[in-house]
Amino acid sequence: MRRPAWAVAVLTFAALFAACAHGPEELLGNWTGEDAEGNRHTLSFNERGRALWSLEGEGVDEDFELRYRYDDEATPHHLDLSGFDHGPLQEKSLYCILEWQAADAFRMDCETGESKKGGESVRPKDFGRHSLLYMKVTR
Repeated sequence: MRRPAWAVAVLTFAALFAACAHGPEELLGNWTGEDAEGNRHTLSFNERGRALWSLEGEGVDEDFELRYRYDDEATPHHLDLSGFDHGPLQEKSLYCILEWQAADAFRMDCETGESKKGGESVRPKDFGRHSLLYMKVTR
């Protein structure tokens, strides 16, 4: 039985869309990026909503054990990082937007908010000059 051309086109589009979609499982693992000052950022996400954020650079060497929440339904995707127990982000959250560049790369931009105030209004609307490109670490 032959399918009409429009059905083939719809099925092809659906398959391509599914191949490009990035769900929460795509975020799992280790990612690294470098900011404008040359500091290395490493984010390690696990499946239990926990992450480790490591910063390394000249005069910087810190690790933060965090909680994260990832919303891949929003456009751009939303990523919330919370649980900072020291430093300038103590008791605050980062409200981020995230956009996949490829299966092994995403860019992210964040703004700081107060955890107890919700902070949704501080989330960036667009990617600015402080956005970072993260690449998947493969070993």
